[in-house]
Amino acid sequence: MESTRWSEPLGVPLATVFLESPGWVRVINFAFKFPAQFSEIQHSISWLPSTRSNSF
Repeated sequence: MESTRWSEPLGVPLATVFLESPGWVRVINFAFKFPAQFSEIQHSISWLPSTRSNSF
């Protein structure tokens, strides 16, 4: 899943990330609670789908 998928409707890519990496639920919750702030940092989280690091 490349970073370009993040430009798609949030439902699909976020659902895929959630299914692949349940540990990122906090990132998903943040995306829905603070959509404005999330869109500002979207460019910096494009690596999420390709990593297994629990840095959060």
